[in-house]
Amino acid sequence: MRLAAGVLYKLHRPSTCELRVYLWGQGVKEAEAGPYEKVLERLGIIHEGRHLASLGECVNLQGIAEDERVARTIDAVKSRAAVIYQGTLKQEFNVTSKNVTLIGQPDFLVRTEKGYLVRDNRVGPAQFVDLAT
Repeated sequence: MRLAAGVLYKLHRPSTCELRVYLWGQGVKEAEAGPYEKVLERLGIIHEGRHLASLGECVNLQGIAEDERVARTIDAVKSRAAVIYQGTLKQEFNVTSKNVTLIGQPDFLVRTEKGYLVRDNRVGPAQFVDLAT
């Protein structure tokens, strides 16, 4: 089983619908976005690009295959990169005899004195995470 934050986002967007998550998991394509959604998406891309530019030098992992992004995210954290853009965190574990892969794909990981701060363009306040372990 694979669990990513995008599943929770889809569950509640635009309203709660468990069937949407099931269909998404089955690979059923969603209806094409309407004009309003396309404008919002375009504005979101512009906003994210501006935010990225304001953070200065970064390790940009956008568009890289997942397994390589995981490895390069780990390398960037170990080298204490100031900003990691589109990194991927992955942990596999067992829950009640089922193998679960937990995926995290924050828009930004920003190094601070306390550790890395996770920033996502869609979600509320940023959260600190300890990536040392």
